[in-house]
Amino acid sequence: MKRADLLVIDDEFPVLYTIKAILEKHYTSIATFTDPKEGLAFLAEKGCRVLITDLRMPKINGVEVQRRALAADPDIQVIMLTAHGSEKVAVEALKMGAFHYITKPFDPEELLLLVRKALDQYAFRKRIQYDTEMARSLQINLLPATTMATDRFRISARYIPGGNVGGDYYDYQLLSGGALGVIIADAAGHGVSSAMMMAMLKMAFTTAAPACGNPSTLLEIINRSFIPILKGRTFFTAFYGIFQPEPLRLTFASAGHPFPLFLRTAEQRFLESDITGPAIGLFHDAAYVDNEISIQTGDRILLYTDGLTDLDEDGAAFAEFRNQMQALAYSNQPDLLDVLSQPVVQRHPSHADDITMVLIEC
Repeated sequence: MKRADLLVIDDEFPVLYTIKAILEKHYTSIATFTDPKEGLAFLAEKGCRVLITDLRMPKINGVEVQRRALAADPDIQVIMLTAHGSEKVAVEALKMGAFHYITKPFDPEELLLLVRKALDQYAFRKRIQYDTEMARSLQINLLPATTMATDRFRISARYIPGGNVGGDYYDYQLLSGGALGVIIADAAGHGVSSAMMMAMLKMAFTTAAPACGNPSTLLEIINRSFIPILKGRTFFTAFYGIFQPEPLRLTFASAGHPFPLFLRTAEQRFLESDITGPAIGLFHDAAYVDNEISIQTGDRILLYTDGLTDLDEDGAAFAEFRNQMQALAYSNQPDLLDVLSQPVVQRHPSHADDITMVLIEC
């Protein structure tokens, strides 16, 4: 037998027979067991969409059956069968993830209504899961190669997914005269809409960047194109920099995005800047300012999203990352970004937000 739509476990055969007789008039994929161990074995091998289980059984009670079922598939919808006087325990089962409970003796129509709603809820959760996976795939496919080198610059990038589908994006383009354009962006919120927002940003960046001689113009074009789409309901931050090889310099503009970690290697210090403009999508007439910083050979510039700064509440993880970057100022390791990021991220494996980093070595 393949996976059952409905799995029923009750140690009282008359009750089990009655439930099966009610359900068989409307559903064909039903598995029934009087022994909870056998029912759980079936669930582990085949699975189900809705589990109807008795609360009080001598071998394994319904709460434990529910716990094991949800451990196998968190989307399974559990309907708990309970006798009068056991409602408090059933309520506890609801707190632990059960869909609903029904008291014996029950009305067949009430049972059918609960089952139909439970199946709908299971289908809804699976659709959300599918959409989330598609959004994650879309987001990853938007990103360019993780490494690239020109005659003057070397780029390495890392995208580390969090628990939610975020809206992180980075990209780069070779421009005229050997210049390199690098953008990083971070959408407010999470989910499919954020991933779609970044897909639209990629199209805008790919189209507009080659013709924009300065970063502020690019951000203004992107902002104007997103205003009628976002309508002030959401926004994203962005940083765009153009790295010029001769003379060696960075021209940049920011739309509410954190300034990169700009390590002046020869002086063992970070350069700072708090110049920024409004986030993209907030104001139609938003203006952005170009800023220029000279670059020295050996400098390292790390663009990042706030998933890195928000690993913990006090910012200790980001401070550690920053200190390590400074300590490795003269390191020539090709996997430097991994060396920097892995220790910090491994200590925070359950980070909710995506982390994106782009390192430019000059």
